[in-house]
Amino acid sequence: MVDLPSLRRKYGPVFVTTLENGHVIPWKQLNVGEYLEYSGLLETGVYAKATIEDEIFQKCVVDEYTLEHLPELKAGTVSTVVQDIIANSGPSTINELNRTLDIFRMVATQAVHQTVSLISQAFPAYKLEDIYNMKYSDFMLRLAQAESKLLQLGVLEEPLVFNDPELQNVSTPQAPEEEPKASPMDMYLDYLKQEGKNPTPVTKIKAPKPEQTIITSTDTKSLQMEMIGHEKDDNILAATQMLKDASVIYKDYIEDLSSGKQLEIKTPEERLVEASERAKVNKENFQKQAAAKSKAAKALEKKYAEIHKRHSAKKK
Repeated sequence: MVDLPSLRRKYGPVFVTTLENGHVIPWKQLNVGEYLEYSGLLETGVYAKATIEDEIFQKCVVDEYTLEHLPELKAGTVSTVVQDIIANSGPSTINELNRTLDIFRMVATQAVHQTVSLISQAFPAYKLEDIYNMKYSDFMLRLAQAESKLLQLGVLEEPLVFNDPELQNVSTPQAPEEEPKASPMDMYLDYLKQEGKNPTPVTKIKAPKPEQTIITSTDTKSLQMEMIGHEKDDNILAATQMLKDASVIYKDYIEDLSSGKQLEIKTPEERLVEASERAKVNKENFQKQAAAKSKAAKALEKKYAEIHKRHSAKKK
């Protein structure tokens, strides 16, 4: 019977191979680099298989007595142990690699393993092995320092909070749905209300024409948004910009509301006609300004020519 506690006390965490005669040989795994190297050597056959197996055996077996009496071991003993070492140091097939990866995905999601990654991200000089070798108090201090640094850099949006897996299945009340954001017109109407300039509700005057919308009522409501920190600042800036945009986009409508006129939304065709008229007027004004500038430039050029002529005449 294998006395695993005794082996662990003597050699630390080890694997064992039990031979047919009951002899137990304890050994440690190859690291990933060694596994890839020896697997390649065994596959290519550059060296004799027995030579590579002896090298692996002597590198991984931790029992000194077995190593000292290596020549006395029965034939096939080294190959049997080396096969176990190779099989447990890396994947034998792609399917095995995928299964092992699935297992360790679950391990990696554990809170402590995730915090190790955060510490290494905040302090790249640390190797992961260095972090795992820390005492618990040192580990938590580095985690708090990493949290502070990553918050300042914007990598983390809020302080770390660990969820209790036992409470994951407990139903929690759903958060209320967010109210839709107000349009620029709604925000401007709210602004007028706060300034004491309540717009007059508009009642239906006539049946709407095809592709024409008549506003029958105006619902003035305040925009209630629960925000904190930079979100509140961003919201204030956005609201200010939306008010400015509304004053331009809805200029005609705002003037009608302020004067108490009936508000009628114009059709796309009507807006297109007005835009064409404005473009025509703007073009005429531009041509007049261009003509005036050209005339002024010619007059100035003429004036400078006369000055130059008089100056040349004085030199003669």
